[in-house]
Amino acid sequence: MRLPFFLRLSPVLCFLSCCLLAPNVVAQQTDPPELTVEEAAIVILSKEFHRKLAHLELYESGALVLSDGEEAALQYRRDRLALELISETIAIAEAVSNLPTENITRQSVEKQLRENLNDLERKVIHMLAQHNIRINEATQKLPDLAGSDVFQAKAYINSLQKLRYQTLKTMAQVIPTLDALGIPTIAFQQQAKLILIRQAERLVGLLEFSAAAASQISNDSAVDPNDTNLVVAHSEIQNRHARELEQLSEIIEALKLVGVKTDVYQAIVVKQRGVLSIDIFKGRVFQNIIRDYWGGVKGSLQENGPNVALKAIVILLIFLGARWLSALARRATKAAVQRSSSGLSQLHKNVLISISSGVVMAVGILLILGQLGISLGPMLAGLGIAGFIVGFALQDSLANFAAGGMILLYKPFDVDDFVQVAGQEGLVKKMSLVSTTINTFDNQTLIIPNNKIWGDVIKNVTAQRVRRVDLEFGVSYSSDIEQVERILAEVVKEHPKVLPEPEPNIRVQSLGDSSVNFIARPWAAREDVWNVRWDLIRAVKLRFDQEGIEIPFPQRDIHLSYSEPSIQQELRETPGPHQGRE
Repeated sequence: MRLPFFLRLSPVLCFLSCCLLAPNVVAQQTDPPELTVEEAAIVILSKEFHRKLAHLELYESGALVLSDGEEAALQYRRDRLALELISETIAIAEAVSNLPTENITRQSVEKQLRENLNDLERKVIHMLAQHNIRINEATQKLPDLAGSDVFQAKAYINSLQKLRYQTLKTMAQVIPTLDALGIPTIAFQQQAKLILIRQAERLVGLLEFSAAAASQISNDSAVDPNDTNLVVAHSEIQNRHARELEQLSEIIEALKLVGVKTDVYQAIVVKQRGVLSIDIFKGRVFQNIIRDYWGGVKGSLQENGPNVALKAIVILLIFLGARWLSALARRATKAAVQRSSSGLSQLHKNVLISISSGVVMAVGILLILGQLGISLGPMLAGLGIAGFIVGFALQDSLANFAAGGMILLYKPFDVDDFVQVAGQEGLVKKMSLVSTTINTFDNQTLIIPNNKIWGDVIKNVTAQRVRRVDLEFGVSYSSDIEQVERILAEVVKEHPKVLPEPEPNIRVQSLGDSSVNFIARPWAAREDVWNVRWDLIRAVKLRFDQEGIEIPFPQRDIHLSYSEPSIQQELRETPGPHQGRE
């Protein structure tokens, strides 16, 4: 004959039903108006306990014939409620501890709890054993399932695992309650420590296996990146790794309750998560992490020390050789372009020198990467894809790069040329493929993007070796024109830096409102233009003063004429400022 379901419950439920006697005693001995705050809290917890236990007793009502799946679901739900009831019992015990020692309610409740909790540790351990049995049975049946049954079975196993870790945490929480009630817990505490430490070590091992499996899958994915099975496996391992980390965190909390130091396990959690958090500075976690890393580095050096030393020496030699060859290439290129008669501009020379040095150094870096075991083929392919993406995002920078190439190709200016570009003027000092550096005459440095220069008018003031100096002078209308022309011709001719060819041009330019305007246009070398201009202006002014040539101020004559006699008569009769008034 099949036993009723209630009789097949775990021993924990039989114990929990006995725990109801203590709250009932409180309710019967004390009238509601006489309850203290602490006693009222016990009554509330008692009612909640009754409600949950009454719900649990529904499982034994009726003699139902259940399938294996239904039986497993009911067992899972029963254990969940049993853990909740144990938590309620712990809460009742904590509430009772807040009552005075001489309180009758406390004495009666403590007595009943001691009697009923005396065998709790054995029942909790029995529950853990049942969880392990059911997890193993479900795991063994998993390969024989198919379709949706597989996912349902996996969900059931995950739920049982969570329930097991909740039971482990509850087991640790029970110990302080038993100690408070005077129930001996030394043996139980030792057994709980052993169980929790074994679980923690098991999870650490599983985490190491998961990390190794993830690394192996990553290596296989590099060989065949299109294998969908590897993608699915990697996702499953990541999910498993996350669950194991969560479970280890719960075990760590339980270990703290039984007085076990958890710095080592906390360090493992921090390292496995790979995310910097405040947990790293708790206790000795940081020291353990540093110690583990140093142990790994020391072991690796002991095992691979000679190879690492040899590789480091080779890398250092490659680096030093690349630097030496880079400097040599820079000097050789500089000497070659200086001796070259190809007419290269200084900008071309600077760019060639910089490129020759950079290419040699880039080759050295590629050789170093090869020594480090980095495959150059995939890396270069990745750089090509990344270059396309970066190029699309940095269109303006690429436009500057293209404009720099056009400037180097067509050579509109050179170093130390005086230019007017992009609304600015100054001497060109340096140019790269991205920007041009200009120094203004008041010693300000301007860095102008090449795209703005090439997309605008470029005025190179010093591009030609010979330049004309444009001067203009105004004299009064009473001055002798021939005398002025003679003075200007003599002053221009006497200046040592004025070129005889092309011949200076001196002419009457215009008849202005206040002056007769002359132009003087001598020619000079481009480096002498400003000195010639300033010297001639000063010399002309001195000669004009010596020979009495007047440079007039702007003036205007105004003539008034009135044709009506009445207006003229009125003006004559109106007293002026010098006349008196009656």
